[in-house]
Amino acid sequence: MTWLRDLTRSDAPVAGAKAANLGELMRAGLPVPDGFVVLAGADPDEVLSAAAVLGDPVAVRSSATAEDLADASFAGQYETVLGVRGPEGLLDAIRRCQASAQTARVGHYLAARTEGAETRMAVLVQQMLMPEAAGVAFTANPVTGARSEVVITAARGLGERVVLGEAVGDEWVAAGGRVIQTRSAERAIDVPQALAIAGLARRVEEHFGTPQDIEWAIEGRRLYLLQARPMTALPVPVEWTPPTPGYWMRNFRLGEWLPDPMTPLFQDWLLERIEDGCLEGMRRSMGAAVPFRSAAINGWYYTAAPRFPPLAFIPALIESQGKVLPAMWYGLVRVSSRPELADRKVLRREMEAWRDELLPRYRTLVGRREAMVEAATFGQLVDLVDEVGRVAGECLWSLEVVGGSAWKMEGCLARFLREHLAAVVDGGVQVLLRGLPGADPEVPPYAVQTADWSRPTAGDLGWSTDHQRMASRREGLLAERTAAEAACRRALAGQPQLLSRFDTLLQVAQLYAVAREEQARHLTLGWPLLRRCVLRIGTALKVRKLIDDVDDVFFLTCAELEGDRPCQVLPAALNEHRMAGLDGDDSAALDVDEHEVG
Repeated sequence: MTWLRDLTRSDAPVAGAKAANLGELMRAGLPVPDGFVVLAGADPDEVLSAAAVLGDPVAVRSSATAEDLADASFAGQYETVLGVRGPEGLLDAIRRCQASAQTARVGHYLAARTEGAETRMAVLVQQMLMPEAAGVAFTANPVTGARSEVVITAARGLGERVVLGEAVGDEWVAAGGRVIQTRSAERAIDVPQALAIAGLARRVEEHFGTPQDIEWAIEGRRLYLLQARPMTALPVPVEWTPPTPGYWMRNFRLGEWLPDPMTPLFQDWLLERIEDGCLEGMRRSMGAAVPFRSAAINGWYYTAAPRFPPLAFIPALIESQGKVLPAMWYGLVRVSSRPELADRKVLRREMEAWRDELLPRYRTLVGRREAMVEAATFGQLVDLVDEVGRVAGECLWSLEVVGGSAWKMEGCLARFLREHLAAVVDGGVQVLLRGLPGADPEVPPYAVQTADWSRPTAGDLGWSTDHQRMASRREGLLAERTAAEAACRRALAGQPQLLSRFDTLLQVAQLYAVAREEQARHLTLGWPLLRRCVLRIGTALKVRKLIDDVDDVFFLTCAELEGDRPCQVLPAALNEHRMAGLDGDDSAALDVDEHEVG
C-alpha cells in the first residue's frame, strides 16, 4: 500500500489516475481527505494497520489505470463502497472494487478502449466524511463550453446522490468573481460556500492546466476535495462574433420567421433559394439587386441592412437606369412621413403586382407541382424545391417592401394620434387597425410555426379555425374600430386640415395593414409541397438504411446529400441503387413506407 501524500501523477500507471491525481493535489496543499492506495498483492495486515490510522468509517473506491483519463473518464464504471466499518468490511469492500475491473459494468467501449492493455485496479481508501452538503463542479460549462464559468451542483448529505443521478440538486454558476443560483431544489449551500467551491475548482484546473470535473464535500463548514478528473467531450466555446462590421439583427427580414436555430438542410438549401428569389424580386421592382448581408451564427439566422458606399452603389444605379433612387427614396424614407405619397409613387404598384401577378403565379406553380411529387425522380424533386423556393423568395421581397411599409405607416399614424388625439383613443393605434376586412386571422393548412421546413405545418398538425368564435371576435373588433374612428372624427370636427390629414393617414395605414396580413398569410403556401419533397427523399434514404428516421434528412447538408454539386446530382452512396421510387419506374417501392411521410 502507498499513502496518498506520497503519490504524484507519474504514479497513475500503477496507482490509477484517481488516486494519483488526488495525491498530486494533496501535495500541492489542496484539502484532500487523508487515505492510502491498495495495490495488487498488498499485505492485508499492512492494509488493516493503515486503516486503523484513518479510523472508522472509511470510503473505498476503485482507482483503475483506465479511469479518469484525459480523453475518457469512465466515471461511475467501477465500484464504490461508502461507510465501511471493521476489518472484514474493509477487506470485502477492497475485493469488490478489485473484482469490478472484470465485470460487464465497464461496458463495450471501455473494453475496446483498453484492448491489448491490462487494466490494473488499485483501490483507494480514505477517511469517510459525513458532509452537510456535497456535489460536483465543472470548470467549464458542460452545455455551452464556456471556459469562463464554473457550474456547481450541490445537494444535502452525500454527493453520491448527485453523481448517481438520485438528486437533482441546486445549481450555481460562478463567473467573474460572482455566483448566481440557477436552480434551487435543496438549499444545500450559500453564496460564500459556492464561491469557495468555485475557487477550489479553479485551483485544480490551474494545477492540471485543463478544464476539470471535481467532486467536493462540506463537513463542519470545511470544504474538501474528493476527486478530480479532466472534462471530456467538452463543447467548443460558443462565440457571438458578427461576421462583418455592422448592426446584425435576429428578427429582421426572414429572421421574423425563424424563431429557432435552423436545421442544416434548410440553411444549406431552401434558405439559399429563398434569398435568390428575394434578390430577383428586388431586381424586378427596383431595377437592381442590392444584397442584404445574412449569416448563420451558431445556427441562428442573422441579417444586416445593405451598406451603400458610393462605389458599391454605382453598379446598382447603372443597372436600374436610375430607377433604384425613387424606389429607395419613397419606399424607405418618405413612407415614414408622407405615406400617401409613397403609396402613389412606388408602393401601390408593388402591392398590386403581388396581388395580380405574383400570388396567382405562386398558387398555380404549387398546384401544378403537387401532382408531380409522387412520381418525381430525385432530380425532379430538387428542381421542384428550387423553383418553389425562388418564387417564395419573390413573395418575401414583396412582403418586406409592402409589409415593412405598413409598419412605418402605422408609426406615422401613431405619432399623429399622440400629438392630436391622445385623450380620445385609449387603446392606441392598434384599435384603428383591427377588424379590417381581409385581415381575418384564418389558419390555412400551410400556416407554419417557423419557415424552417423541418417543422410540421398547420395541416400536418390538424389545426383549424373556430369560425364561430372568430366571427364573434371579428364583430367585437369591428365595433371597437368603428367607434374609435367616429370619436377621432368628432374630436377633429372643428379642424378641417387635421381631420383631412387623419383620414389620409388612416386610409393608407388600413390599406397596407390588410395587405401585410394577406402577404404574410400566403408566404408559406408552398411549404406543404416542399416538405413532401424532402420527406420523400428522406424515405428513400431510410429505405437504403442511410438514415434511421425519415425526419433525419432535415439534419443533412447538401454536400452530405448530393456530393460535389449541391442540389443537382444523386448522392454517391445512392448511385448504385435506385432511389426506392425516386428513380425510373419503381414508384411502387415506396408504398411500404408511405405512412411515415404523413
